[in-house]
Amino acid sequence: MSDENRMQSLHVKDGTVGSVPLDIAAGWGILAGAHIAGFLSLGAPVRLILAAPVVFFLPGYVTVSAAFPHRATAPELRYPTRISIGERFALSVGLSLVVVPLLGLLVALFPGGITEPVVAGLLGAYIVGGGVVASVRRLHVSAEHRFRVPVGRWVGRLVGSLRHGSLGERAVTLVLCLSIVSTVAAAGFVLAVPADGESFTDFHIVTETDDGDLVADGYPTNLTEGQPATYTAGIENHEGIATDYVVVVTLDRVTEIEGAQRTVESNELARFDATVAAGDRWTRSHTVTPEMTGEGLRLTYHLYVDTAPETADRDSAYRTVHVWVDVAPADA
Repeated sequence: MSDENRMQSLHVKDGTVGSVPLDIAAGWGILAGAHIAGFLSLGAPVRLILAAPVVFFLPGYVTVSAAFPHRATAPELRYPTRISIGERFALSVGLSLVVVPLLGLLVALFPGGITEPVVAGLLGAYIVGGGVVASVRRLHVSAEHRFRVPVGRWVGRLVGSLRHGSLGERAVTLVLCLSIVSTVAAAGFVLAVPADGESFTDFHIVTETDDGDLVADGYPTNLTEGQPATYTAGIENHEGIATDYVVVVTLDRVTEIEGAQRTVESNELARFDATVAAGDRWTRSHTVTPEMTGEGLRLTYHLYVDTAPETADRDSAYRTVHVWVDVAPADA
């Protein structure tokens, strides 16, 4: 296909990509980017930047676009509609705050309840479906009166101001453009790089309730020698970057020496790795089989970053959590 044919198929200057309005196509592109970022488990800043318009803008925008396919003033209407681009954007945000909760109520009717895949799927279907309706409605409006985002006019004004404006006008335009770019860059930097003192990892032991919720309570505390018991370890990564972790589980016999607890015997029961994206939560259910018996034993979970030593202890670990357990002999 020649360059001329490509331009004819895109119609970017005319506000369309093929037969799809440019603004609707851009919205679908953002939606696709958000789903791809989630599928690839990209960093939280990237997913946040893409997910924010999907939740707080696009549902309302496709609704407004479907309701108002005409430009700001269309003489062919009996009662001319006057909705400026600014009003469209304001209505889009407001309607998104109405549409998204209504979709949430609809999700609650699903057998599996409110889950991230169901919410993302329903929200995506609404945005795509609303975009299709908006595109069809605009196609039924004459080109002269059809709403389109005037990208070409905006770019033309910007270029014209830089080329033909007075020295003062060009300086103001250039400073404005640089300010916008620097503001976006600064916002991205703030999202991507956590402030000092805000980098941490939440490490915990949880159990699953009958409703499927994970709570930090109800752990098995009465164990039997040689009999497996099930626990679930959880990690929440607030380090700002994807992080490799190592979890080491030990059963410790402790005694108090000079007012401090000292480990006098320790058996390693489990060891596993985890890679957690920034802002993500990771859980793993597993079994431990105690071989040490006694009362008041400490089941300790040690969390390390990157690598763990051959012998885990509380002093070398990045984070530790523990549960006090009693282990009865197998023949008791």
